[in-house]
Amino acid sequence: QNEAGARSNEPIHYRQPAGAAPPPSSVVTALAANPPVFFGVHDALDTPTDNAQWLFELELDGLPPSEWLRVVVPSSHAGSNVGVSIEVFQQQGTQWRLVRREDQWLDEPQITALQNALLAGQVVAATPLYKDVMIGTQRIRFGGYTPQ
Repeated sequence: QNEAGARSNEPIHYRQPAGAAPPPSSVVTALAANPPVFFGVHDALDTPTDNAQWLFELELDGLPPSEWLRVVVPSSHAGSNVGVSIEVFQQQGTQWRLVRREDQWLDEPQITALQNALLAGQVVAATPLYKDVMIGTQRIRFGGYTPQ
């Protein structure tokens, strides 16, 4: 299991569930080219490399290859709500591209449940295809939003 915590001049180490295959280098390159977008208020010392960035390989659209899901959980949990970013990367031709992004505000019990589910690898695609992802009991709806 990889741990986040690299500094700005070091590569980010993504967390994955135990036994997961590491992402292909082309996926890592795409992730680096699309740093997480943060919304709301976070600790001024909180940087993208300080946040827990989780990667899961999922079959979301029923076609090979599988998509990669990046879940970014801020390291600081100040306040009653925490902004979590969930992004889907899909291979288009020879490139991996960010195709979906959803941001969720979670309260302390929800963030604890989400972190426990991530640690346990409880992340699955939910129907309808490409609309929802289940992380533990938390349903993330992607709707029709596509990043530009």
